[in-house]
Amino acid sequence: MELIEIKNDIQNTIGKLSHDKLEIALEFLKELQAYPEKWKKLV
Repeated sequence: MELIEIKNDIQNTIGKLSHDKLEIALEFLKELQAYPEKWKKLV
């Protein structure tokens, strides 16, 4: 593989990872809004 291809591959991987983390964060926020009482007990 060429250097440029490797660089693009790494950027795509990082982009995918941060996107997945965003998805997880959004799901977590939805849970928080849906069940505020449950989370108050955990904290």
